[in-house]
Parts: sequence; structure tokens; C-alpha cells
Amino acid sequence: MIRGKNGKHIHAESEVPPWQTLRKGIVPTYKYDEDIAEGKGTTIVVDGFEGKQFEFKFDSLKTLISYISWYTVAGSFGQYFGNPKRMDVELKPANSPIPTPIPIPFGFKFPNENSDLSKGSNKYCKIWGPETIDCGQTREGDHVTINVIGAILGEDNRGSIPHTYEIWDFGCARTLSG
Repeated sequence: MIRGKNGKHIHAESEVPPWQTLRKGIVPTYKYDEDIAEGKGTTIVVDGFEGKQFEFKFDSLKTLISYISWYTVAGSFGQYFGNPKRMDVELKPANSPIPTPIPIPFGFKFPNENSDLSKGSNKYCKIWGPETIDCGQTREGDHVTINVIGAILGEDNRGSIPHTYEIWDFGCARTLSG
């Protein structure tokens, strides 16, 4: 179900089992209905999500929510830069004993800042930014800016960011440990 612009409500669903159909090399077909709905913004509800088809292993609901919060638009950093846009995401995993969808909070949030080292560094969190940096212009004359925010996280806070000890494919370390 998607609630879109101007009060339009779109209910879309697969007409065939999507994963089994894709495994056969066929693109699944979908149907949708439109009507007028109350409220503002975008709401996406995924009912019957199965995460076992992906390279990323979703061994728990917590892992799946972490993935959505970090690797999709639902994990936007926009709130740090004054962007008022939101997207509500609800998830109901396939074969779940939970009868109602689980809301996933919009926007990535760093842990609360804590620079008190008197009890060790595990709970340390120092945030830099947010800052918008002017990068000049492209060859075509388009103005370019980047939004930057970063953090140093103690061991206890690193769980908020998946894969904190892995190296990116292009050689930059996401975190450094000493």
C-alpha cells in the first residue's frame, strides 16, 4: 500500500508469487487500484517480505531493519540537513507470528553524543557536522555542493552501523580501531 501525492492512495500487489516467478526467469505481474485517502506523505507497507534471496544474510528481524535503515532511502541523513521529507516504512515478514506490520523509523540517527572518557571509551560518540560544502561548478556550469556528517563511535555504539570493521571495495576503511 502506498499513500502518495495529493491524497491519492495506491494499493499494489503481486498477482503471482514474485520470488518463484523470478526464479523461473519471468518478471512477475502486479495489479494496483487508486482511490482518495486521508493524510500526507508516503507510506510503504511490505507484507510477506522474504529476505533469504539476497547476498546480505537476514538472520533476524533486527538484521533486516538495520539493513533497511542503513542501505535504503529509509535511512536518509536528510533530517541532519533540514530536509523535512519523510517516508514511513512498515514491514511484515513472510510467515511471521507478528500479526501487524512493524514500523521502521525514518532517517538514520547517530547515538547520542558522549565525550566523557572517565569510564572508558566504549560509549564514546563524537559527531562532526552536519556541514554543506561548496564544491564549485561542473564543466557545464552546474553548482555542486555535498552534505557531510561523520562520527567517531566507541565499541558499544558501532552496532548502529552495519559492517563497521569491513573495508569498502575501493579501499577506504569505514572505521579504524586502535
